[in-house]
Amino acid sequence: MKAAISVDHRVSDGAEAAQFMQKLAGFLENPVRMLV
Repeated sequence: MKAAISVDHRVSDGAEAAQFMQKLAGFLENPVRMLV
């Protein structure tokens, strides 16, 4: 599965978007973590 995100760099740093995508990938790989 591919996921993409678009970020306005005037509002948010790209590192925050990367961190969000890493967390999202973790939840998709292990959905049980969403319940904890």
